[in-house]
Amino acid sequence: MLQAEINRMARGTRHPEMLREIFAGLDDDPQLIAEALARPVLVERLIRNFYANDRRLQAGSSRPTFEEWWQGVKGDFSARPAAVKDAYQLPAVEAAADAGAPDTWRPMSALPAATGTAVWTGTEMIVWGGLAKTGVAQRDVYTGARYDAAGDTWTPTAILRAPSARSAHVALWTGSGMIVWGGDASNYTGTATHGAIYTPGSTTPKPTPTPTPTPTGTPLTNFALSANGGVASASSTTTQAELPGLNFSPSGVIDGDRKGLNWEHGGGWRDATNGAFPDWVQIDFSGAVKKVDEVSVFSLQDNYTGPAEPTEGMAFTKYGVTAFEVQYWDGSQWVTVPGGAITNNNLVRRKVTFPVVTTSKVRVVVHNALGGRSRIVEVEAVGPAS
Repeated sequence: MLQAEINRMARGTRHPEMLREIFAGLDDDPQLIAEALARPVLVERLIRNFYANDRRLQAGSSRPTFEEWWQGVKGDFSARPAAVKDAYQLPAVEAAADAGAPDTWRPMSALPAATGTAVWTGTEMIVWGGLAKTGVAQRDVYTGARYDAAGDTWTPTAILRAPSARSAHVALWTGSGMIVWGGDASNYTGTATHGAIYTPGSTTPKPTPTPTPTPTGTPLTNFALSANGGVASASSTTTQAELPGLNFSPSGVIDGDRKGLNWEHGGGWRDATNGAFPDWVQIDFSGAVKKVDEVSVFSLQDNYTGPAEPTEGMAFTKYGVTAFEVQYWDGSQWVTVPGGAITNNNLVRRKVTFPVVTTSKVRVVVHNALGGRSRIVEVEAVGPAS
């Protein structure tokens, strides 16, 4: 980051002669310039950005000044510089294109999204996340836009596989992509502990993938997986009308992600009937008949903004399904598998095993769930590879 700050100073200054004199006063030593000049400027800018985006502060007369805020939080920041891995380089000082011209402002097109973090790529500005106002309320968003200064136009960023809605997060430009990380999770549910890399021009951000366990013994297949031909449907689904900008399509339960990394944005299913049961989510094997002897149901984890790989002993206390049935289609009706009527469940991953059944589809019928909604991250229907 310090090298980028030195480059910014050298290549965009409006007073090149003055900057050259300052560099000369520091013996044109890149290390000295980085520590004595670039670091204080960069730290000041980042700290003031934290202050501007600290959601704990209230707007209006009760909002503390920057100095008051800093006295309260400076202990949370480390004063020890990070170890320098590479030698700094001192670029040639170049005058900005408009150096010598008087300072001016010109209007720009309004931002078509919330005010979140912003990075400059060298050709455009990318703004992402933050708070958007809906009526008198505010909500976190997972949308963004790219601003072309030359054309004064905005282009929305991709939302497929974008990180969850948040504000007060960190965004950095790597030279080829924008890293979004951390911040305050949507609806004040805690701290987001994951992020993604956005590459302009690519179709989607790229979250770190969850590795698929290597099977042992007899080869097994998850027939519910969309990549294996599974197609999901549900009794009802939370709509955009209820929660604008969010996506709880049932297709999220067959994407192979057991954690629910993209919950609220296609990473799992949520029904539309608050407090009313039963609900169901169904996986059709595209008409093919398969032999199945195991179904696993993955509920939403308590810490869904920073989920861990679920184990069979991981418990939930907030959002999971507590009573459900695992059923299969016998050709004329739905039948509950042996041992498939589950009650008093508190496990994020509930695995049901049973004698092999031959079927073209399975479903999970939810009879009760915490929080009044059915929330399922993933459903797996496993059997011998055919």
